[in-house]
Amino acid sequence: MAGTDPARPDSDGDGYLDGAEAALGGNPLLADAALPDATPPVVLQPRALETFVDSTTISFSTDEPATALVEIGTTPGGAQVATIAGPAGLRRVHDIAVLGLPAGATLFFRVTATDRNGNVGTALGSFHTLPPFFHVESIELSQSGAPGGPYTVEARVLVLDQRGEPVVGVPVRGFWAGDIGGQPWEFAAPTDATGWATLALQPFTPAAPTIVAFSPAYVGSPFPNDPWFVGFGAQSPTFFYDEPSNAAHFATVAVP
Repeated sequence: MAGTDPARPDSDGDGYLDGAEAALGGNPLLADAALPDATPPVVLQPRALETFVDSTTISFSTDEPATALVEIGTTPGGAQVATIAGPAGLRRVHDIAVLGLPAGATLFFRVTATDRNGNVGTALGSFHTLPPFFHVESIELSQSGAPGGPYTVEARVLVLDQRGEPVVGVPVRGFWAGDIGGQPWEFAAPTDATGWATLALQPFTPAAPTIVAFSPAYVGSPFPNDPWFVGFGAQSPTFFYDEPSNAAHFATVAVP
């Protein structure tokens, strides 16, 4: 009867919902620059969706068209981590992607919605990002020794997280294959400050020329008291070994 568009809550696109605009004395068919609105927008169902290692989407709606601002912090109401403005323009449904978050952290968000008249409504919430993902980026295998032996073979393994940053102190357990003189074929070593773990065989002399191979078994520790414990089923992990993301899986070297 009023001539408004049943498919558009705000027929004239001025930021006032048709019903509210009529109640405020405006014309829902003509865009109004301003109306005497002192009611702040209500933020509905604020939540974090599609939360991953370092990203999430803050999703919510408002009971009237509004702009949106999302702040992420390490404390309730804080903004120590990120501040992201929503798309320009007034809208009722808001989905704001947030990237570059710390992994394995409990974070808090504050949503600020501002309507056409500058009235402000807020809401708080929290979420938890997934533990970091580690992978093997590179394997270097080298041998040294005088002619006739004994020889030493050294493996260097670079471990990075999902951001491509080196991981410090995480154990790398590796398998050796070939004629390595009967010494242990599996042991571990931690990564250094640059993310490299160095695993070296004891000097040995093969019975004949051989190919020595090395492959990382896994990244992490099998010991529950170790901070890098890989965990058992149903336990909350502190990190994931993202083996499918490994850029290298094994390396070989001829000895001598």
